[in-house]
Amino acid sequence: RKPKSSSAAAAAAAPLAAVDNGPAGNEFSAVTSTDTPHYPQVARRTTHKKKKVLLLCSRGVTSSNIELLEDLLKLMPHSKKDSKFDKRELLSTLKEIAQLVGCHYCMYFEARKMKDLYMWVANVETGPAIKFLVQQIKPMSDLRLTGNCLLGSRPMLVFDAAFDDAPELKLMRAMLQQVFSIPKGHPRSKPF
Repeated sequence: RKPKSSSAAAAAAAPLAAVDNGPAGNEFSAVTSTDTPHYPQVARRTTHKKKKVLLLCSRGVTSSNIELLEDLLKLMPHSKKDSKFDKRELLSTLKEIAQLVGCHYCMYFEARKMKDLYMWVANVETGPAIKFLVQQIKPMSDLRLTGNCLLGSRPMLVFDAAFDDAPELKLMRAMLQQVFSIPKGHPRSKPF
């Protein structure tokens, strides 16, 4: 072994000497800044942005509407489900609910007269809210797909060329891409 140099031994003994020479009532008053260890920074294992989507529906939805909501929950692992929302309340309370849960986006399914289903898509923090009329609902259970290899996979959205022309269609495309895109590296998503 290498013998310790006298300066390293003196530096190691200096804090101990300062503690031993302190007043009787306050033994630890002379702790220096060299005593704190420097730990290396640890990198995060996940690289995904904490983007969450709140999914909820109104009261009075039919069973096929609930199946649609459950299918969306299966397809989007970054989504959170909340209890049913009362239609008599203001839509601005959805923003408060989403912020309490920690979600950036909200999808709200509103049923009217047990016939029509409307889907509200909103950016809770800054953005607009868009209202869609949902037609021809086909739940995944009717397709009789075997296996669950697509659960948590990253879906691919395809838009028509008309979405490049009008500014309101560009906004709709951007909103749907933000809501349905699963963050890369999300713990519950598949790598493909």
